[in-house]
Amino acid sequence: MGKSPEVVAATEVGNLKIMQLKRVWSQWVPFKPNYDSNEFELNQSLFDLMGINFKHALQYLLQNQPSFAEFEQWCIELAGKPSIEHINYFNSVITNLCSTNAMEKVGLATERQANVLTEEDLAFWDENGYVIVKNAVDKESCEKTTKLICEHIGADLTDPKTWYSCQHTSGIWVELTNHPQLSLNRQSIRLKKAYSQLWQRADIFPSIDQCGFNPPVTMNNPYKGQAIHLDVDFNKPLHFATQGILYLTDTTEQQGALTVIPGFHKTFAQWLNEMQKAGVNNLQDFSGYQTKAIAANAGDFIIWHHHLPHGSSPNQENQPRITQFINYKPIGPNY
Repeated sequence: MGKSPEVVAATEVGNLKIMQLKRVWSQWVPFKPNYDSNEFELNQSLFDLMGINFKHALQYLLQNQPSFAEFEQWCIELAGKPSIEHINYFNSVITNLCSTNAMEKVGLATERQANVLTEEDLAFWDENGYVIVKNAVDKESCEKTTKLICEHIGADLTDPKTWYSCQHTSGIWVELTNHPQLSLNRQSIRLKKAYSQLWQRADIFPSIDQCGFNPPVTMNNPYKGQAIHLDVDFNKPLHFATQGILYLTDTTEQQGALTVIPGFHKTFAQWLNEMQKAGVNNLQDFSGYQTKAIAANAGDFIIWHHHLPHGSSPNQENQPRITQFINYKPIGPNY
């Protein structure tokens, strides 16, 4: 049996001239048991920048074991070629030479936009850990995206029987990440500006996340979403991060709305320290806390702090809650 190819350096490139991509390929073709998990967030940022869902890229690598040239071609066919500005910026991050000039090029348009979040919005964010960006996406785009999701999973909003036999779903997640309409929603100027105000920097990039379809619960169709939880690696140093969800249809508090524990982000570090000192193993039990379900209209976007426990909720209304998940963050593992 021949020797497996070695993991290549991050600076080694192929036809796309983007660093780290060939290294990822060499880590997964074939899969190396000593894969460096510390690179996970960096690799996720790479594929977000390229317009590709990281999980889908890894699935392709594991299932097809392509040559690197074939992998690059798959990336291009799925999401097109990244812009020269984005490639140069990412490469500057890899080489630790991220210059002010590179940051200005990728963030200039955002910097020039008028602020979206008011002083009152920012004060609400500081106090509660979430904020609603009204009219982040126009109603026509919401309708087109809703239609796209329903067609993808085989659901007819006029026929409740079709809501529970959907294809391409996992729980309430919809396995749909690459489509021009989804990309258009991610590039909302209001959305990126709001995120940039919270991050206090403009060189941030959208995640290539999935969509959501949360139908009403019935006797035979229980809620399939997660309970209130944190998407946090408790073994890593704490850092600022965000998460976000676009409501594609008007959503009431009882319609499976995003549910959070307001203000928890302010005491997260103290809570975690106390739990660890007490030897508590289950750090995802928030049953004793007061929660808030967030109602909003189609086109409204909710951003929440990474340290805010959250989850969708059982849908008690008569129409599905339909969503798209979008986050913005800087490139790299440590931001």
